[in-house]
Amino acid sequence: MSKITLNIVNVGNIEGRSYLNPEDIERLGVNEFDYVKMATEWEDWGAVQILSSDEVEVGTFAVDDSVLTSANISDGDSVEVESVKATAGIKSIKLGIEPLAGQEVEEAILWIATEFEMLSALLKNRPVFNNLQIAWDFETPWAASGSEDEDADATKDHSILTVQFSLGRISRS
Repeated sequence: MSKITLNIVNVGNIEGRSYLNPEDIERLGVNEFDYVKMATEWEDWGAVQILSSDEVEVGTFAVDDSVLTSANISDGDSVEVESVKATAGIKSIKLGIEPLAGQEVEEAILWIATEFEMLSALLKNRPVFNNLQIAWDFETPWAASGSEDEDADATKDHSILTVQFSLGRISRS
């Protein structure tokens, strides 16, 4: 397998995936749905599943926003891309829960337990790698319960939980 240099384009939320032009997929020596590692010259890196698209220009790597954020890679960066193979899946997930001001811990834990599918959807198709940070941003059910005089609906309370992973390693193929 070879390495190629591509320019990053942040394409927003595409469920943790990326798109490459079929010519770049061929130059890289991988197949659609394979995983690749991307790294900057500053050694910031991440991994992502690739899909083929004729709409992506040759030499361009269209990547999900949250993958780029986790990898500390920005729109317009040049990255070296190579094939990787995942050697293990997620073994466990630990959620750090910090109650908001005036919120009961039990209330937060109960809400998370009932809304866990939201986190599952956020993780769908995303390779998990060391230092991965995923913002689980959600509107809380205890949001903005001010008086009727205040515009409570316009000021919804949002929370972000920290997700830690015990994971396998990603090795080069």
